Amino acid sequence: MELAEVGKRLKAVRERHLHLRTKEMAAALARLGVETSDASVSRYETGTRMPPADYIWGVSMLAGISAHWLLTGEGGMERWSESNLETFYNRVAALVDQIRERGEAEDPPGEPPLPRMDAGILRPMARPKQRRRANESGG
Repeated sequence: MELAEVGKRLKAVRERHLHLRTKEMAAALARLGVETSDASVSRYETGTRMPPADYIWGVSMLAGISAHWLLTGEGGMERWSESNLETFYNRVAALVDQIRERGEAEDPPGEPPLPRMDAGILRPMARPKQRRRANESGG
């Protein structure tokens, strides 16, 4: 990992993606609990100093980009690409189904199994409307 290249990516994200000045970047990171100064932001971006892990995490969270890409330039810039989000969701859904099958979790009555995402399609998954219980609807 070349420090100057990491700095170039950090600066590009701040300027082109977040549209922030160094002082604004430091303030935005502080809201995430990452304490830094505008001078430190400049040092990281020029490759004078290696940014600490919490700084990389903060930039990743602010911009919604991959910390791995920030450090290495490898892979996609996006933290959650369509394909890896789909894979993650389907793995979680499969685990939930396994837990349900083993009887380790009680589902609300009528709870449907989690749907699987179709290949290449990301859209909000609409959950069926729950019927109100008699005691909740006042009847």
